Amino acid sequence: MSNYAYVTTLKNLRKHPNADRLQLGECFGNTVCLDLSYAEGEIGVYISEGAQLSEEFCEENNLCRKKDAAGNNIGGYLDPNKRNVKTIALRGEKSDGLFLSLSALVYTGINLDEINIGDCVDTLNGHVIATKYVPRGKEIKSQINKTKNKIKNQENIPYFFEHIDTPQLWYSKDMFKPGEIICLTEKVHGTSSRNANALVIKYKQNIIDK
Repeated sequence: MSNYAYVTTLKNLRKHPNADRLQLGECFGNTVCLDLSYAEGEIGVYISEGAQLSEEFCEENNLCRKKDAAGNNIGGYLDPNKRNVKTIALRGEKSDGLFLSLSALVYTGINLDEINIGDCVDTLNGHVIATKYVPRGKEIKSQINKTKNKIKNQENIPYFFEHIDTPQLWYSKDMFKPGEIICLTEKVHGTSSRNANALVIKYKQNIIDK
């Protein structure tokens, strides 16, 4: 499965060209928009595009849109129902992901001194931080298809396991140590497919299967 929340260092911090109260930085080669409280080299949590943040994490860090009695926004910018992180444009500059101070993790009870750069923190001390965002319609359809195809696509082809997500090298490079031997293969972008001649356990087909 892919991971979405990583401890990393904020780099290349610079002034936002079109906003006095914003600045730009980089995490894993991605540009993020930040307020003026962040500093060059600060260690924090980067959450990549495609993630869905937990309700608890958003509540603890006031990340979702929220209005006071007068109708003024007193929260963040995330949709309170979806809580998904996506690429947005702020004053003409792209922000690809979300960067937060390590203090955003304090509520989990973790000792911040025990956290290292490169650590994945999708779940911390039993507290879910981030998971994969799946649009509601696709989630329902996916669950239906999984139920229908469980026997046909998994149990009847026991030697051909399904592989869904692959961690990105940007976020996993810290797992490699000097002197280790690694194997690199080319990733060709396009429609995903799995092809093989495999043993199949036959099942009784209905008219739709045929």
